This record gives sequence, C-alpha cells and structure tokens, in this order.
Amino acid sequence: MAFRFHRFTSGNKPVRVHPQLRNLVTAPTRNSIFYTSHTRPHDVTLGLGHSVVLVYNPILPRDQPVCVMNLDSHQKYKSTPYGQDAIVPSRVTSLTSGYGILAVGGDTGEYAYQSLSAPLPDEVIPSDVKIDNTLSSKRTRAIIPTDGSKTTDTAASPPAYGPGAPFSSGQITLHPRHSTNHITIDRSRTSSSPHLTFSTNDSTIRTLDASTQTFLSTHTLSFPSNCTALSPCTRLRLIVGDSTNPIVIEADSGKEVTELAGFHTADGFACDWALDGHTLVTGAEDGRVVVSDARMWGRVVKVLNAGEIDCPRMVKFDRGSHTLGNLGWSSSSGGDAGEGGRQSRLLVAESADFVSVYDARGWEGRQKWEVWGEIGGLDWVGGGGGGEDDGLCGSDGGGGENGFVVGVSDGVVGGLMEFEKAGRGCRIGSSGGRWGGRGMDDEAIMAF
Repeated sequence: MAFRFHRFTSGNKPVRVHPQLRNLVTAPTRNSIFYTSHTRPHDVTLGLGHSVVLVYNPILPRDQPVCVMNLDSHQKYKSTPYGQDAIVPSRVTSLTSGYGILAVGGDTGEYAYQSLSAPLPDEVIPSDVKIDNTLSSKRTRAIIPTDGSKTTDTAASPPAYGPGAPFSSGQITLHPRHSTNHITIDRSRTSSSPHLTFSTNDSTIRTLDASTQTFLSTHTLSFPSNCTALSPCTRLRLIVGDSTNPIVIEADSGKEVTELAGFHTADGFACDWALDGHTLVTGAEDGRVVVSDARMWGRVVKVLNAGEIDCPRMVKFDRGSHTLGNLGWSSSSGGDAGEGGRQSRLLVAESADFVSVYDARGWEGRQKWEVWGEIGGLDWVGGGGGGEDDGLCGSDGGGGENGFVVGVSDGVVGGLMEFEKAGRGCRIGSSGGRWGGRGMDDEAIMAF
C-alpha cells in the first residue's frame, strides 16, 4: 500500500495565529475540507481580521470556498455557564470535526460549534469583499463590498444545535492564560450526545455536552495540555503538554493512572490512541515520535525520529476498516487494518516542509514528502478508511475515503495539498489515471 500526490489547490490556505498550534484543517468527508482563514480588518492597523471557517469541495475544484462560520468577536451571541456574555472566537487556534459536529476554539478561551448537517450559506468569500456578520435574535448575513454598499439576508432564528443552526458558542475559561490548544469530539458511554473536550492553556481540560451545551467535567492538571486522545473504550485519556512526561488519566474522574516518564526530553504537542486499544503515540519538540503499549505502561514499542528539520506537531492514526461519517463511526467491509481492526498507517507532520506516513503494522515502512512551507494542519479524509487495497491504477483503490489532505499556510505558496491512495499497477509518484495532473518525483517517496 502506498500514497501518491493528487492535487494542489493554491490560495486555500489555513491561517495560523499561534506558532505551535497547527490543528487548523479537518476533512470529515471527501467533498468537505474545512480550514481557517481570516477577513481583512476594517482598520489596517489591526493586522489580521477576525477568523472565518471555510469549506472547500475538492470534487469541484473550480468552486470557491464557502464561509460556514464567521467568527466576528465584536458581536455578543449568548450567555455562558459562567454568567458572562460569550464572545465568538476572533482568532481560531484549534479546529476539528467528528460525529456530525464542526468545532473551533479561540485564542481567548472561547469555543463555537455547529452541526455538519446544517445547510451551507449561499455566499462565498471573494477576495475583494469584507465580511460583517451580525448574530442577534435573528440570523443576519451581511456582505460589505469595497464600495461601501451593504446587503443583508435575514431569516428566522434557528435552533442552537442541529440542522439549521448557524453555530453555538460560549466561554471556556476567563483565566489570563486561556488559549484553546486542542479539541476532541468523542462518543459517550452514558449519552447519545457527542462530547467536546477542550484543552486550554490554564492547565485544565473540560468536557462539554454538545446537545445541552453544559460542561460535564473539569480536570486540573499540573501542566498546560496541548493535545489529548481518548481510548477506544472511552475510559482513559492520553495527555501531552508543557511537560516531558505524557500522562494517562481516567476520562470520567480525572484521576491519574500513570505517567509515561522518560519518553521525551521536551514539551509534547501531539498524541493519538489507536483503535486496537493498546497502541499509543506521542510527539514532542525533541523531534521524536514514541510508540508505546498500553498493556504494559512504559513499554516503548518504537521510536520514530520524525523530525527532519523541526519537531512533529501532528500525529494521526487512520481508522483502518472504519469510516468516519457525518454521524459517527460505522464499520465497512474488508480493510487492511490488520487483526482486530488495528490501524495500518500513522500520519506525522512537522511544523514545516515534511509529512510522513508510517506503516503501523510493523513500523518499518515509511513514505515521506517535502511540501515546502509552514504546515497549518492535516487530516485523513473521512478518517482514512476505505477498504481493501485491491484497486487498479486510476481507481479509488477499492474504497471511498482513501487519502489525506495537508494545509500549507505559507503566505506565498500556501494551499491545500491532497494525496490519494495508489492502486496496484501505477507509479507511486504519478497522479495519472482518471485524475490526471502532474505528480511528484519517484525519488521523493519511499514506498512500503
């Protein structure tokens, strides 16, 4: 099994507001790639404008991206559990999707989320307009052209969550160190509603019920958390942050189960938990990606020296024989995930320039790409599932969701870089087949 370069779309680049936080791209389905951008400020002395979340359809590459969340911090939206007026995130530092929800976190402790089933707005974001959305008792969309004229589109107020809702928002924390470093969306053992877990820079992780918009738990740590991953059984949570030792806690009570001492020599910014239930992976600023086994805490399975020129900022297992749909996980027939549904691939991205895919079945094979530019985020398309690797060259490789997308945030050469699964009988370095296009050089890829 191998991947090959598919397409690069210039201009659709995620905008970073924090040098260390890179989770700004998510791809829940093959025709929906969400990423963060920004509007031009009304006052040029303010620098960047407020953030917007755009969705791009790679199936129709000529279409302009559509704005799905306009996060104007100057408008108050609703009350928070802390009795304060919520300010919708002006600068997005974290973006994710899962179980039918698109969620973002802001650099001043805010959050916002909406249903992926909500209809897309009618307007797009041309380069010559500025956005001015007003959120009040009515849903108002306003576009201000550069000539100063203004048009609005007002509809009845939609529900706070579910189909038709623009988005729900609130305040996570009022602490001075309050940036939202990471968000996960997980299933609950006790409820049908998805749960959102926020990692903030005040050394606290909080879990929110998406249906009721209430915080269910708050766990204080000894260090700021930069990334978390929930175990498949939803009972344990892996945490990395401003500490050289990752920890594992009980997801419900917050009680520490173990400290993975000696894994790293620098702060951690990436982690994931495989669907086999026992494979854990952590990445830190020491340039190492450590694979360990939860059946014997502290046992290192493999150390991947993934830092070519910088440290790994993102690590993500694919979901093997499972496919991430809009409403959650569903099993698919076939698959090359190995016995027990174990993941077969691990995606690793550095801060800039390099992206790698590792063979997670034996940790021997590796593909590596040089993408040239600061990386703002990446994600497996649809979770990375897609069935058996039995397709021919130019086919989907036997499944629907087979590739991954990388968001390059470089101001000059930024854009969305898409990779697809290479079927048997085709050159790895060529996009070829029915897709056409120009691929990467064979020497740039080591196939496994």
